[in-house]
Amino acid sequence: MAPSHPADADELGISSDDDASDLENKVTLESINQRMTIRSAITSNYATQWGAVEAFRELVQNWRDGIIKSFKIYECDFHVTLEENDDEIVYKAVGPKSQRRKSQGTQECLGYIRWHRNEGAGIVEITNRQATLQSWHLDMGGSSKQNDSHQAGSHGEGLKVALLILSLLPIAPAPNEDVQFFVGGNTPGRDENGYPTQRIEVTKDKFREWTKAALFLQTIPDEEIVRTKLGDLIIDARFSGNIYLKGLLLKECKGSKSASIAGKKIMYGYSFASGVTNREIESMAGADDESRAILNIWNLALTDPSKPPDLVNKLHEMLDSDNPEYADVARAETFIHSGTREHIKKYLLSEKFEGKWFYTAKEKNQNRRVEQVVQGLGREPLMLKDSYWLIMKAAGLRTADEERKRFLAAADAPVPDDVFSKAVHRLVRAGLAACPQTSGLSVLFVKAGWLGLDSFYAEPQKAFKIHEKWLTAKGAQEELGLDGSKQPSWYLKRALSESDQHVQEHIQIKQDLEFKINRFEKTDSVITTWNAGSGWTPDTDITIHLHNEVTCLHHKQHLIREEITKAHLQCLKVVNRSRFAVPSVPAADKKIFVLLSNLSDPYSFVVLSEEPRIIEMPTPVATPATPSRVRESPKPDEQKTYTLGDQMQSLDIVTPRDWYHGSNPKGTKAVIGIEKSESEAVAVTKDNETPAKRPLPELETLDRMVKRRRGR
Repeated sequence: MAPSHPADADELGISSDDDASDLENKVTLESINQRMTIRSAITSNYATQWGAVEAFRELVQNWRDGIIKSFKIYECDFHVTLEENDDEIVYKAVGPKSQRRKSQGTQECLGYIRWHRNEGAGIVEITNRQATLQSWHLDMGGSSKQNDSHQAGSHGEGLKVALLILSLLPIAPAPNEDVQFFVGGNTPGRDENGYPTQRIEVTKDKFREWTKAALFLQTIPDEEIVRTKLGDLIIDARFSGNIYLKGLLLKECKGSKSASIAGKKIMYGYSFASGVTNREIESMAGADDESRAILNIWNLALTDPSKPPDLVNKLHEMLDSDNPEYADVARAETFIHSGTREHIKKYLLSEKFEGKWFYTAKEKNQNRRVEQVVQGLGREPLMLKDSYWLIMKAAGLRTADEERKRFLAAADAPVPDDVFSKAVHRLVRAGLAACPQTSGLSVLFVKAGWLGLDSFYAEPQKAFKIHEKWLTAKGAQEELGLDGSKQPSWYLKRALSESDQHVQEHIQIKQDLEFKINRFEKTDSVITTWNAGSGWTPDTDITIHLHNEVTCLHHKQHLIREEITKAHLQCLKVVNRSRFAVPSVPAADKKIFVLLSNLSDPYSFVVLSEEPRIIEMPTPVATPATPSRVRESPKPDEQKTYTLGDQMQSLDIVTPRDWYHGSNPKGTKAVIGIEKSESEAVAVTKDNETPAKRPLPELETLDRMVKRRRGR
């Protein structure tokens, strides 16, 4: 092996030039002829809270720090590989890729930690290359790491205490070779008082327990750890409650005993990239230092694009927890970052809390009606912990009372003169009119801007105030999740849970409603159609009102069926049909509109259609009337055509007839019965544009009647 350099204080590395002059006044290994007794200030009752894991941690710390300094590498370039079989576990420290041996293409081994069996007994070997251990390194407080941010130790006591705990005697390194420590085995040794004793082996399971003292000796899945430049957030449950500094264990959570200096339970594991520990090397120097370090890690972890998707929810749950209170978020109201607050705010305003409004126990104590106020905002109250609310108040969340006052003070917004805005205005008014308790309220839209409220009842004005965003198609789409920001399943769930049956019927009828006018020279044919398979059920009595705006403009204000009944409007009635036609009405110089309503439900919304599609029709050519004549038997393959007369209210099937059935390209089916004594044709028809949903009971009845007639 290559000759070593003089070792630095308290680590297995090389010394700096500043220490060279001090070596003249210190006993070195080279100055000892055969043997020498060195008196140390360390006593057997020092650091009695330490165990084997803490002692092993100090050896690993000095092993790593020595390698970093001896080979002059950066901490980020320090890597460990693992090789394992039944009788051996080896952790090798390897250099950065730039130091790979060109001949073999492998990385140079800079040191190793090895567990293996020696004569049947487990033994741990810790080896540093190119290092020397001097006798004065055993002096208490002897360290040159205090001003070195790349070194984990700073008090100059870790190695000495580790030697006391593990009873590492004898130590016999040579100046020209690597430094090695051996722990365990079955050879004779000495106890903490210097008396001869038999060493105890280190079992494989015990060695594995020791290795948790260093994160770089552990295998943690990438999805269970979030690494940042200020430290690591460890989600893996195996390390829950543990605190590390530069990857080395400060203190382990054991049962109900917390590793936090604050004494509270720690939910996750943390490895700080920098910091100062207390003298016992078991925690940060102070509670504030610990809290800042943890929240610094969380702030950077939340901005990591590869972070777990539920990371912000984990932080939310800790902030809102009363029992237990977590050390992870201790004093968060003081030390939390503004960026972290914004991440949490975005989460609280997300789809998960749709329709919720946050308040605190303190707010409820000050105002016993706070939950009723929240419900008045159209939201569901959800209580947050007081300290959590203080954090979110700084992020811009407001109390229900603050929101209500701002909303009620907003200026009125006029309803734009467009189809969508007027339809929304009408729909809201119809909803209020359908409820006896709200039928007398007026509707006002307000310029509420960035306020989160959708609507609120202003009692002094007896008015229902609504945010103006609902007057635009874009605003409504965003609120309903129809702009693509939410999945269709979300909208379906919202519609099923929050929409009233009247609203659903109105929307379904309205979206399929067509109002058109076939305009002739002297008369108009008015036709209204809708999808009978949606909205009102097929057996619903649908009432249709046809009006001219010149005389009946005020009828547009009727919003529910009960209002139409009270007005005693003249109307044409259609039962169980999806098509209504007025074959001949005077040609209208003004606009015509149609009102549809459900005759069986006094609170059903009136459907208004006021923009017909005008179709200019050619003037029909007059043809002479054809006298009636006796029906002649049709010739083979001859297609007979008939002209329908007036609609018949009843049909005498006893009269002898010839029966025919058929359908047109649109799917309309018909059974035609022609009296044998007359040539006049009558027809019973049934629109069958949606055959799967529209049974034809009339046709089936006629068919049975024909069969009975022929069976006589």
